[in-house]
Amino acid sequence: MTELLLYVVVFNLALIFFARYREIPNEPLYYGILGINLAVALYALSVNRPDSLESYLAIGIFAAAVFCPIFLEKLIATSVRKSWWKTGKFFLYILSFLKPVKEINSQLRQFSRLADASRGDIDIISREIESELQQVGNPVQKQFLNETLIELNVFSGHYSNALHLYESRIKAKNRIIKPTLYMALIRACVEEGNHDLLWSLYFSLKEMEASDPVIATTLISSQVMILAAYGKTSSIKKIFNPMKSDHAVFPWVTKHYWMGFACLVSGKTEKAEKYLEKVATRKSTPVLAASAKNHLDTGIPIPKEVDTVKKLSLKTMEISLLKLAAEGFNRNLFPLSTVIFIALNSLVFLFQMYKGNITDLQNLFRFGANFRDLTLGGESWRAFTSIFLHANFIHFFFNMFVAWTFGKMAEVHYGKIGLAIIIVISGVTGSIVSSLYNAYGVSIGASGAVFGILGAVGTMLIVWKNRWHPQLRKRLLNMLVFLLIIQIIFGFMVDMVDNAAHFGGFAGGIIAGILVGKYEDNRLWRWLIRIPALIMIIIIAGWSLWSVSSSFNKIRWVKKTAGHFSISVPSSWVEKSVSMETQDGSSENISIFKSIFCQKFHNLTVIDSTTSILHQQEIKQSPNLVSTSDWNGWKKSEIKENKFKGFYFYRSFGKYPIGLLFYIPPECRKWVAPHMEKIVLSVKPGN
Repeated sequence: MTELLLYVVVFNLALIFFARYREIPNEPLYYGILGINLAVALYALSVNRPDSLESYLAIGIFAAAVFCPIFLEKLIATSVRKSWWKTGKFFLYILSFLKPVKEINSQLRQFSRLADASRGDIDIISREIESELQQVGNPVQKQFLNETLIELNVFSGHYSNALHLYESRIKAKNRIIKPTLYMALIRACVEEGNHDLLWSLYFSLKEMEASDPVIATTLISSQVMILAAYGKTSSIKKIFNPMKSDHAVFPWVTKHYWMGFACLVSGKTEKAEKYLEKVATRKSTPVLAASAKNHLDTGIPIPKEVDTVKKLSLKTMEISLLKLAAEGFNRNLFPLSTVIFIALNSLVFLFQMYKGNITDLQNLFRFGANFRDLTLGGESWRAFTSIFLHANFIHFFFNMFVAWTFGKMAEVHYGKIGLAIIIVISGVTGSIVSSLYNAYGVSIGASGAVFGILGAVGTMLIVWKNRWHPQLRKRLLNMLVFLLIIQIIFGFMVDMVDNAAHFGGFAGGIIAGILVGKYEDNRLWRWLIRIPALIMIIIIAGWSLWSVSSSFNKIRWVKKTAGHFSISVPSSWVEKSVSMETQDGSSENISIFKSIFCQKFHNLTVIDSTTSILHQQEIKQSPNLVSTSDWNGWKKSEIKENKFKGFYFYRSFGKYPIGLLFYIPPECRKWVAPHMEKIVLSVKPGN
């Protein structure tokens, strides 16, 4: 097995280098690499224990193939924000080897262009893009390249050229593909004093879906630039406070630049010089430094008086930005529901480990696992609590990874409350379908909820496809289909995987996605749907928590009726009534109980009326009878056959005789034997 894993590592490296140097940067090959990694991981899991060294190595190879590119992408994003162009290019070059897809090669070219543009040099870049434009026939791709060229012009400080390109190549199309182009053009309008176009672009940006983090960040930055263009110094100072520190949306140098710009507009020359001179000396941002120096030397264009609508818009900007500044600009961009879901699962998983063996059936029962007979027989809250339980670290880790990857994406579209509704509906749906499909056993895990998130994301990309860039949508759909295929294959290869919960959760996610997303553009209907749903989630969560905690550290006994008698059994035992034919040809109902921890066996049969007398006589003559004794008014007989033990308790309450037959196979002894005598003593005539 270890040799096989080493072969896989070598094979992975060979494929990556082949893709790199043979110029075959296609996504199918990359997904093929991941598929091979996954196949080996599944093979390791199927022939070894899930917690064996080989299984961890196989999963580790697959996880590295998935997570290393993600980690590198985070480092690259940080490098761009900090203007560490050489460092970022190095990380991107490594990423291009580990993830040989067209998108990465395209990013590598774009990164080199940005690095050159940051120095104000875009002559070579412009010629390259113009050459590409001559070869591209797809109108969408052509517009995308034109928009990239405009952004690079703004990024390099060529504002008038950027506006000219927009007027001649994009404006007539009425639809901008890249949301960030709005911010770039608004920046160019502010710098060049084209305030009419500025407002036209801003109102178009406002029509876009503000819950998208990219659009939200673009909107915030655009609003700050517009406030600076109209000299709103007091508001900007409050928004930027403290001025000395970096911010996720506004780096230190950007804060000083726009504060100085606003001071110049409002006539506060001395303050403007103080802020802009600090920017002008920054070597790491040469374009911004050149703009600051130019404004100090030549001044800036002063906007004319605005009409009532624009005045109201300016005031709204100030109020919204001041509120965001008070709350923290990242608050609206933070995937709150996704983080809460992962945090709750993590806390429960740690608590499971703290309390002992996390796969022990009695522990799972106490934590609220989904046992078919209990969930469908009265303890319906288990359909909810079971989605926070996991069987091992690998089970937990992969569920949380998928939840994080796609939860953030779904939360952008459906909102925080919308995603919470999707998680609960799909998780509960997955548990119910699992209970209906699986006759025996126990199901746990967030897989139903995770598949619900995938279903909601698929709905989002198909039903509301116009809200996504075609290339991004295609990439996300490919990733989604790949993950679904992986999970389906994994489910059929490994017995412990609950495919019923997966399919149920996926269907629930589609339904919930349509429900919470249908009225996304209608504020009234959106909240009429979401507020009652949120109240229901709070009720379900509170009820489930109370139900688990009320019986967590003690055995809860429930009273049942069996014929002419009442009997108490642990709540983890379920009842089933069956009809039995008597010697005289008539039939009578008998009650059968079984512990959910040994679902394949009937552990207790309650025999009422004359049948119990006949059964007592049969046992006395049985060759398997080991012993008989008197016990607290009962006749107790022990029977032993092969590996199982049986105990028959017989007694007559006046004219009503009763017999209790306990059947205890070896695998059920720890669940049945300790409760046997207490059950017998609980028997009473009547209801």
